[in-house]
Amino acid sequence: FGPEVLIGIEVFFGAEEGLAESGVVRVVLPRAGKVFCTWRTTVGEESLTKRIGALSPAKQHELDIALALADGQWAAADTTR
Repeated sequence: FGPEVLIGIEVFFGAEEGLAESGVVRVVLPRAGKVFCTWRTTVGEESLTKRIGALSPAKQHELDIALALADGQWAAADTTR
């Protein structure tokens, strides 16, 4: 399989990030001729009432890469090549 068959990425979050329950952030990858129903939401600091977890630098990097891929910016996000 290659990148042409991938439609999305899941970044897993759970106990390592301080969460009581595990979950994922799903990010859809762009594909020519396809429109996926996805929404990207920004939550302002004033809406956050308490910290329930924190991302390690490695998990933050994983999320940053997924978001960059979704925006079609892999070359800018890939700092490991």
